[in-house]
Amino acid sequence: MDERPVIQMKRPTIQMRGAVVGIFRAIPKGTPRHVFVTGDQVEVWMDAPTGDSSDSIILRIPCTSVAEADGLVRVWEEAWDL
Repeated sequence: MDERPVIQMKRPTIQMRGAVVGIFRAIPKGTPRHVFVTGDQVEVWMDAPTGDSSDSIILRIPCTSVAEADGLVRVWEEAWDL
């Protein structure tokens, strides 16, 4: 039986600005209805995934500045036609 050679691969280090504050996977379910800036964060208000009108989901996205939050709001508004 032929043995394949083992190739050691090293991933390059990529320098990035800023600090990592958290790594997580968020999968909000529901439909975005309102998006707005509150200080240096963005709030996205979503309908409940079940369609029940008695509850909702509020997604808060921290930003590094008010300008960044304003830009992110525009992206959400365009993507979801809000």
